Amino acid sequence: MYSKQDLLFIVPDAALSEKTEGNYAQKVLILMLHEPAFTDWRGFLEKLLGAAKINLANDTLLVLLQHQEQVSVAPLLKSKQPEQVLVFGIRPEQMGLHLSVEKYQPLFFNNTNFLFADNLSTLEPDKNLKMKMWTAMKTLFKIA
Repeated sequence: MYSKQDLLFIVPDAALSEKTEGNYAQKVLILMLHEPAFTDWRGFLEKLLGAAKINLANDTLLVLLQHQEQVSVAPLLKSKQPEQVLVFGIRPEQMGLHLSVEKYQPLFFNNTNFLFADNLSTLEPDKNLKMKMWTAMKTLFKIA
């Protein structure tokens, strides 16, 4: 129990805020598994986003996470208030979210649209998965 004199603050996850890059003009947050062996991940991600008229450097905030790294995404969601969150290769529980998700199916949670997908190295060579991703992105970004 707290009294009215107690102050509660959400402490930002310093480790998470240090891993971000991008100007965030379109309020698109991208959380993805860092895959050092997949050297052209940035090029593939730029093409994928470009199809939806989203520029990786200007329109998004990108967060790269290591395999099995645990972070709390809640402070970032609260401070940045993204309109869309794209998640590649990260399980919800790794981000401190207790959600049941289906990959390639947009999910509205906490006033934010989420889209969970496989990691980029799995997505890139698979035409079927890329079609699922594009279909989901059209819904998420309201593309006719």
